[in-house]
Amino acid sequence: MNWWLDAILFIGFVVTFLMDLTGLELHQWIGITIGICCGLHLILHWNWVETVISRFFGKTSWKARINLFIDAALMVGLGLIIFTGLIISSWLNLTFIAYDVWKTTHILASVSTLSLLLVKIVMHRKWIINTAEKAIFPQFGKTREPLPEQFQPSRSQVSRREFLKIGGLVGVTSLVGLTQVVKLVQASAETAGATSIAAASGANVQIPGNDATTADIQPTETISTQPATQPVQIAEAAPTIAPTAVPTQVAAAESCTVRCPRGCSYPGRCWRYTDSNGNGKCDLGECV
Repeated sequence: MNWWLDAILFIGFVVTFLMDLTGLELHQWIGITIGICCGLHLILHWNWVETVISRFFGKTSWKARINLFIDAALMVGLGLIIFTGLIISSWLNLTFIAYDVWKTTHILASVSTLSLLLVKIVMHRKWIINTAEKAIFPQFGKTREPLPEQFQPSRSQVSRREFLKIGGLVGVTSLVGLTQVVKLVQASAETAGATSIAAASGANVQIPGNDATTADIQPTETISTQPATQPVQIAEAAPTIAPTAVPTQVAAAESCTVRCPRGCSYPGRCWRYTDSNGNGKCDLGECV
């Protein structure tokens, strides 16, 4: 039961990183489910937790101390993930928060917790593989003929088979976490670039999570339709210059407002994504 519970926790946690595939709503429900499973995992191992804590400064192994430290860090990380996830969730729909700050904290906590989880998997690699071969998938374990005793690896050594299994799992999972870090850096760069462009051009751009506009600069210079100076009367009666008409396209262009510069085309990328006109683009990124 411990093996299956750990497998569900690991698979569910990795799937939460693939929000482009799951979408926002399913992503939030998977996160809540993982939180419930973590609570069940803690209840099942509570006796071990109490024993190691009571003997932490007494007679216990350093391996148990390290496991307790990693488990405590995982609990803090998962708690931070769930808390920040609820803050930016579409369920609460909080508009007064600094959305980008909370989202960045949520992603960094997720990647850090994933790194600790990979360390925990490496430390428990023998139990994971042996339990899978003996109790979960015994048909695969029986097909492998045992090696002669002189070729059996010692307990302190890692067999090539174990290294390939755990190494592949850790490598794929690390790639998923690294992808999220790259997306976070790209999103931050796009937001900073849109902010600087808006500030330079005086456009009115709304950044997700902020109630105030990034750059709300009203033009201070107005164009008058009256001539700046009165024509001077000359003895030879020179003709006066008629004022030219101001194009109306300038005023129309200044009235265009883009509330979000990111231009999302998929609902899983932003919790404020809406597409009322059905053109495949977020309404907040279109000109109004």
